[in-house]
Amino acid sequence: MKLSVNTGFLVNRYPSPRQWCEVINQLGVKNIQITADLFNPSYPDKILSKQVDEINKLKNDYGFTIYSAFTGAFTRVNHFCHPDEDVRNYWLNWFVRYADYASKIGVKRLGSHIGILSVPDNKTNRNFYRDICVTYWNKLYNEVSKFGIEELTWEHMSIEREQGHTQKDIDWLLRELSREGLPINLCLDPDHGDLSSSNNEDYEPYGLIEKYANFSSQLHLKQISKDKRKNSPFTTVFNKTGLVKANKVIKLLLDKIDKQKHRNFELILELNAREREPDDSNIVMDIQESLNYWKSALDDLSVEYE
Repeated sequence: MKLSVNTGFLVNRYPSPRQWCEVINQLGVKNIQITADLFNPSYPDKILSKQVDEINKLKNDYGFTIYSAFTGAFTRVNHFCHPDEDVRNYWLNWFVRYADYASKIGVKRLGSHIGILSVPDNKTNRNFYRDICVTYWNKLYNEVSKFGIEELTWEHMSIEREQGHTQKDIDWLLRELSREGLPINLCLDPDHGDLSSSNNEDYEPYGLIEKYANFSSQLHLKQISKDKRKNSPFTTVFNKTGLVKANKVIKLLLDKIDKQKHRNFELILELNAREREPDDSNIVMDIQESLNYWKSALDDLSVEYE
């Protein structure tokens, strides 16, 4: 397994490669999941090439790897479900550019939410846009594989427009995305799921992990409140009442995943803080405590990780 940190918390707090790489070194984490908000493919080639050189030097100096890349809060937009074909094609080219530059800093796995429908399209053209979305994901893999990207991942979400909000929806997407046999797998997030569903298995965190672990290669982690309306770091105060217990999650994964099929499974701390004090000032410290919590659980269960 890879114990990793998503870089969303660094955006606008530590924006330059020198600044954020120093934070990663301070945390002592050996793997990170970089986000498009921090390493922005919309930048011109001159900036991206400079950042590639700087990041490669710093990650070698500090001894960490960047195994996966993901979209971020600022790119939570419609992508492949946008009603305008020109806009959909723009995002296809954007993802290809992201893959190109991300591969230059070592990325092998690229992910995002699957695609967001507009309110009108979700009501009247849902099946049409979902079919289009699947087609674009297949196109995307065929484009990015030439850069050495080995796998795409998509994240199930919590509302119907964003897709994957229920088990029925996840099952449909898994089935459709598997038709061409391409390595397009699930990014699990036990914090997600439709809270308005009459079936609590659609949002029960351990049930989601148990059912879908073997269709996944990465797990986004944050501490979850009982009503699943607030996520938090894995600090002592939040762990007392939080739903996610590291030992239980790890045991489930070890029991359910095919270790040959899903090598390099990523446990990714996807933590951030509101721009409020003291949360903003404490975010690095909270992530450090969260990392220690997961390291302790992995050590207790004698799980090899990096």
